[in-house]
Order: sequence, then C-alpha cells, then structure tokens
Amino acid sequence: MDTITRLLLMSLLILSITGNPLFAQDSTSDTAGKAGEKRFRMYSPDAIVITATKSVIKKNQTGSSITIITEDEIKKSGKKNVGEILRTVPGLTVRTSSVPGGEAAVSIRGARSENVLVLIDGVEVNDPISTNRSYNFANLTSDNIEKIEIIRGPQSVLYGSDAAGGVINIITKKGKGKPIMDLSFEGGSYSTFIESASVSGAGKFASYSVAISQINSKGISRAAKREGTAEDPEKDGYKNTTLSSKLGIKVLPESLLTFSFHYNDAEYDIDDGALADDPNNKLFSESLSTKINFRHSPFSFWKYNLSLSQSTILRKNDDPDSSANFINSWFEGKTRKAEFQNIFSIGEINDITAGAEIEQDSGSALTYADYGFGVSNSELKDIKVYNIAYYLQNHLKLMKRLFIIAGIRADRHEEYGKDYNYNTSLSFITPIIGTRLKANYGTGFKAPSIYQLYEPTYGEPSLEPEDSKNYDIGFEQNLLNNMITIEGSYFHNSFKNKIVFGSSFKYENTGEVETSGYETALTLNLLDSLNIKANYTRTKTEDKDTGKRLIRIPENTASININWEIAAGANIDLIYIYIGERDDAWWDSSTFTKNDVTLPSYYKIDLAFSYNISKNYQIFGRVENITNKDYQETYGYQTPGISVYGGFKAML
Repeated sequence: MDTITRLLLMSLLILSITGNPLFAQDSTSDTAGKAGEKRFRMYSPDAIVITATKSVIKKNQTGSSITIITEDEIKKSGKKNVGEILRTVPGLTVRTSSVPGGEAAVSIRGARSENVLVLIDGVEVNDPISTNRSYNFANLTSDNIEKIEIIRGPQSVLYGSDAAGGVINIITKKGKGKPIMDLSFEGGSYSTFIESASVSGAGKFASYSVAISQINSKGISRAAKREGTAEDPEKDGYKNTTLSSKLGIKVLPESLLTFSFHYNDAEYDIDDGALADDPNNKLFSESLSTKINFRHSPFSFWKYNLSLSQSTILRKNDDPDSSANFINSWFEGKTRKAEFQNIFSIGEINDITAGAEIEQDSGSALTYADYGFGVSNSELKDIKVYNIAYYLQNHLKLMKRLFIIAGIRADRHEEYGKDYNYNTSLSFITPIIGTRLKANYGTGFKAPSIYQLYEPTYGEPSLEPEDSKNYDIGFEQNLLNNMITIEGSYFHNSFKNKIVFGSSFKYENTGEVETSGYETALTLNLLDSLNIKANYTRTKTEDKDTGKRLIRIPENTASININWEIAAGANIDLIYIYIGERDDAWWDSSTFTKNDVTLPSYYKIDLAFSYNISKNYQIFGRVENITNKDYQETYGYQTPGISVYGGFKAML
C-alpha cells in the first residue's frame, strides 16, 4: 500500500469518527481557539507556560529563563525537524552528524546533552538504554505541535534526573472548534518527498487531534570524503513515519481525562564514523510514548493530576558485510512512570504544589561486534532500575509584582540511595518602567544510566550520580506596549562528580566541569505584519581536569529571524544562524586513534515562504543554506549544500 493511499485511508477513518455526537461542533470552543492564535501573545509578558511549575502560570511569574515557540512560528519557518527549530533559541546548541536522520543532540548553556530532559506532552522520552540516557532529535518531526517550551537552568526539583541543564517540552495540538482536515505534499532536493495528513476538532464533551506524516529521502553521504580517496561516498537514504494523537474527554464537572501518544518508525543508512563510508550499514529505530492523565478540581482551592506514562524505544543496527562496526545489534529501553500531583491555592497569593512519583527504567541489549581483533559479544538482560521521589514547591505572588518560587525534592534510587535537591527563583516587576528582574538558583543531579551501571564490559555498578549547582540572573524590558522586548541573562553552572568513560575502559566518576556566559535577545514587533527576533549567546566552558574547552560547544552563537507578511496570505520567513569556532575530537577507524581538531566558524541562511491561493489551499516552499556554505557540525560528517523544496497544502 503506497503512502498516499495510507494517508487517505487514515483521513477517512478520522472523518468517520467526527460524525459521532460526542464530537459535535461547539461554537464556543471554536471562538476560543481562534482568539488564542494571536501571534503577539508569544512576546507578551502574560504568555502562559506549563513546564516551569507543572501548572498554568504567566511567564513573568517565574525567575527561570523561558522561550516559547508557537505553532504559528513553527509553520512559518517551514522546518520539518524539531532540532532545526531549536537552533534560534538563546543558549541552545544543536549539533548533528549529517541530516536527514543523523544523530542530533541539544545542549543548554554548555551542559552536556544528557543533562537536558526532553518531554512530549509531559512524557519523558530520553533513551534509557543509550549510553548516557540522552535524547536523539534526529527523528522528531514538527507535525501536530501546538507549542514548544524551553526552560533553561536547573529543573531537577520537579523533573528529577536529566533536568540539571534544563527541560524541553513538546506540547502537541489540542483539538479546537469545528473539524479541520489538513493534507499536504512536499518534494525537493535529494529526492525528498514528504506527505502528511491531520484532523482536529472539539465538541462540548471532547476534543481530538490526529496527525500522520511520512518522509522519504535518498539523502547525502553522512561520512565526508576522506582526502586521497578516489570514489565519492554513496548516498545514505532515510525514511520516517510519525503518528501522533491527543484525545480529551470531560468525564466529570471540572475534570478532564486526556490520552496522548506519539509513535515514530525510522530507517536510515549510516556510515562507520567520521570519514568512514559504509554502503551496507543500516539503523532502524522505533519509539512510542503514551500518557493517560486525569485532571480534577474538586474544590476551588484544590486540583490534582494523576498520570500514567510509558516511553519505549527499540534500535537495531544491521551491518552484515563490515568488520569495523556492530554487525547485528539491538537495544530496547522502557521508562514507566506514575505521578500524583496536587496544587493547593491560598487565594490569589500562594500556590503550593506537592507530588509523588515512581519511575522504572528497564533495558535489554545485545551487541555483536568485530573491530578487527576478533568477535566480541555483550548482552544486557532486562535490567530494571527504580526511583521514588517526593517534591514540594511554593509559589508566592505578592502585589502582582513580586513572585517567589521555592522547592525541594527527595529521590530514593534503587542503586545509589538518597539524593536531595532544591531550587528557588525570583521575579520582580519594577514600578513605573515595568522592568522585570529575575534570578534563579538550584541544584541538580544526573543518575548513571543502565548502560553505565550494568553493561558487562564497560559498566560500573558503584557509580554515583553527578551533582550540579547552577544560577542565573537577568532582566526583561518591554517597551511601546510590547512592540520591543529586550532580554539579558548571565548564567553559571558547575557539574561535579561527572560520569566519563575512563582510561581503564570503564565508566567512572571524576572531576568537575564549569560553564558560564550570557544570553541577549531582542524582539521587534514593528508592524502587525513584521516581526524581527535576534539573539546572541556567549558560552565559556572548562573541564577542570584538563583545562580544555568542552568539545562541540561554540563560544559564540547568534541568530536573526525575520518574519514578514508581505500581503494578505503571503508570508516570508528568513533565518540567519552563526556558529562560532569550537573544538572537536574524532575516532579514526582506519588507524584506531583519537584525533583533536578545531572546527571553523560558519553561518547559514534559510528562507521559507507560503501563499494562500484561497481559503482552503496554500502553496509553500523553502530554500536551505542559500549561500551553499560548506561546513561540518561534527568533524568528518557532511552537511547539505543549497537545498530547495516546495509543496501544497489543502485545508478542508
């Protein structure tokens, strides 16, 4: 069955559901949905965030540094991958080993990618069976996303391990108003074809949103061509199918039962490493995250959430004709979590959040490898690790100007025992000029992964968690009724007892890493049709053991995003990104040596446009890397040159 047929059948199935009286049109919710689409709300101090406190609050009521990316911005950027969308966020570093499908990691303020917790609708999706329990953004598409919230700075009090550097929460679309169906097709460079379909809507008692998409591309070679090699490396193809859905049902007065899931199936050709082409190496990845959440407010002063979630990932590596990489290997990890959260309100001046959670990570793996020294086998058999946590947070709101948040968390890990962390933040809005002063201080931790603890050859069961102390101070100034917004922050992070792969070929705790710097951002809403955002981040990093900078973290980054609605229904989005010089290291599989290198700075310009032919039909296109820059984000891996894509969309 071809892709278009599958999409049409899915669409017909969804349309049959919308005929149910439960999903009958509710004009009130439709009006509310349209009111919420105003673009300026993104830049308003009253913008609503959820991730910072696990409850609905205004952005200006927390001292944390927060960026919100709206659905409107995502669509107008033309970007199909969430990692690409995050490149314009202050303090974030996104690096890939080629695209599409190359491993993609995100760092916040110089913290390693394993110190960044990634959520999809509140479900933890960091890979529990990866080496360091980080998240790979390579296959996360931008379909069906309502907004993305990025919280920079320590968030371990509410989110536990992996959140010492920050949290990225991808919130999928909630259905609103009458049923709407979108169908789109896109094609372009490297024989790339993208098809998608979605349906959403809401009635008096329920809302729904469903989306499916598929990407097929012949791609480029991931490995760059080694100097002196006669033949060009072969192209590495990529396939990605994504299905996501969110269903909400009002089962009681002042209550909502929500079910969400996100499924991804990807298949892609890979190579053996930097400058190491391999025409036979393939990787398969399948992931599924699900969550059931019941929210209820039995009294005006008390509301609670009870949720059950699970995230599963399966990775398989098949390289039958190579002796330089895994030949037949697979990795399967699961994260299960139950959480009970309560919010008690004392009038309008105080909110107390108290919660408990139990989490289980489990993982199995089999690796069969030959690096030229003979065959080696390694197996993990269904290892399970439990963690129980309790957290308490107080949000004090005084005179609508002073907001103080303080919290504490206690974790009890099955392997290493107890761990305690705390966080406090302050936001103060000055009289008359309205300058917002903000500050945030907190501790964090990073639990060792299943792989680091129990891998038969390299694991070390006696590992302790990493500890961190982080703070940032800053300001935010809105001028001319939010037409101009200026922001600035200074940050400092200290990570101790870090987990590294040691010289004894075992994981071990050692040393300290410090990162510091500042972020600046400027937003200009000069006209209702013209918006300009610019930011600059300077990040200094140091490994206290070696005195060297951390690899792949640039000291200087900057971006400019110009969005212009040139006419009714016609939009242009221009993005300029600058990445400064950074250190890197790579493993030469032909000589079995590690090499240190310095990657030069580069800039890239992308352009996206769209035009509404009518109320129901739109044409769109994008040009990436307009100046055809030759650069590498990770040494030894290629990036695409100038690329052109175009397509059409039907909104029914």
